[in-house]
Amino acid sequence: TIRSLEPQMHQEFALKVNKIFHISLKFKFKHGKNLVMASGNRIWFISVTSAYAEIKRIVSGNQNAKITIIAYESLTCSHCANFHKDVYPSLKKDFIDTGLVKIEFRHFPLDIAALNASKISLCKQDQSLEILEKLYNNQQAWIKGKEIEEVNNNIKEFLKNAGFDIDFEKCINNKEIEDYVLNDRIEGTKNFKVNSTPTIIINNKKLSLIHISEPTRLR
Repeated sequence: TIRSLEPQMHQEFALKVNKIFHISLKFKFKHGKNLVMASGNRIWFISVTSAYAEIKRIVSGNQNAKITIIAYESLTCSHCANFHKDVYPSLKKDFIDTGLVKIEFRHFPLDIAALNASKISLCKQDQSLEILEKLYNNQQAWIKGKEIEEVNNNIKEFLKNAGFDIDFEKCINNKEIEDYVLNDRIEGTKNFKVNSTPTIIINNKKLSLIHISEPTRLR
């Protein structure tokens, strides 16, 4: 089970998050269209448009929808999988497909397995939502193994059998995507005090998961 991965995952994952967090603390202010990063006696000017320019957020719905839902999720979270199986379909039918709501799926990985799965979901930008849904709706098919390598292989074989053509090794080692995913987690903690998954934000207001199933709250 995934529990047997926890000691290794938490150690590696904590190091990754800590590294990105401390890097983010170096950013102090903006100068025109650039971010200014200072460390010691050195200053760098970094274009804000180049950081994650090629990575698109996973969104379902009209970009101009009146209501924006942000869902912070971890791909190894069973409650998140239940959300995708039990809540999202009706939400999509009644509110997203009608143009009232759009939902942004943001990453809040709780372990290395979830981090790797999140990276994989972003590898093929034209199929990101489809890959994300496939992983959540079939979570038990790949979230198993005693080592992280087993879980990685399960994800790889599962998506291959599902018909997705992904360069798995290239994707899993993509540091830009990894930083993007971890930055989602850091920003979620910073901006919305996210500390569990799934966490639902509606028009910048943090709500409990149960509220998302109450249609009157979305009108």
